[in-house]
Amino acid sequence: ADEMAELLLDWARPFVKLLFIDGHHDYDSVKRNTETWTRLVQYGGVVLWHDYDHPDTKRYLDELFGEKIEILHGKIVRWKKPYGGVL
Repeated sequence: ADEMAELLLDWARPFVKLLFIDGHHDYDSVKRNTETWTRLVQYGGVVLWHDYDHPDTKRYLDELFGEKIEILHGKIVRWKKPYGGVL
């Protein structure tokens, strides 16, 4: 999966409007998926993560985004990529 993102990033500008991440739940996997796939999201696009109730998922997202994420459901959180933002 990471190889596919790298291939897309080689030739495409960010084009994804909505990204749903539901991968492995250990801290390193959540971090790797977030860092890899959110680069494909255009400014103003939305990223959803599943299993926010998993301790490592929650810890990583809280460290990275703090109050910038919105809990939509006990297990799903949302972040909107700011214009000119990074990540």
